[in-house]
Amino acid sequence: MDLKLKTQKGHRLNVRPDTLDFRDRMFEPTLVEVPVRIDLALYKKYRVPVLDQGKEGACTGYGLASVVNYLLRKRKVVPDKIGVSPGMLYYLAKRYDEWPGENYDGSSPRAAMKGWHKHGISSHKLWTKERKLTREITSDAVTRPLGAYYRVNHKDLV
Repeated sequence: MDLKLKTQKGHRLNVRPDTLDFRDRMFEPTLVEVPVRIDLALYKKYRVPVLDQGKEGACTGYGLASVVNYLLRKRKVVPDKIGVSPGMLYYLAKRYDEWPGENYDGSSPRAAMKGWHKHGISSHKLWTKERKLTREITSDAVTRPLGAYYRVNHKDLV
């Protein structure tokens, strides 16, 4: 199912559904309290940049980049305030999603996570318009790895 909807500003709404992958590990929640609400002031405190994909159909890259920027800035030991590349995340998502080729718009969030897990994520400034994984970009990207990610059983959410 590929949604081909557009907003009034011309943004494409085409997130693709996640497919089953038997190599995924199921998420087993720990007993920690999750806040009901996180105040906008907290995000402002960490100066998380507001990203705009424009008319590019790269929401998986831009959405995940916002999450990565927040998590890296919030880190207690060595915070990383350099903005990460939504373009690299989207490029990697298209590489790791389940659809053949790369001549289409959109990708899956899990594919973007796989790309981050396998390659890390470079700074926004280093990612080139040619969208190539150069030695400089890959060396920078491995400094921002993803430790682990899990599949959530959507039929058993508490």
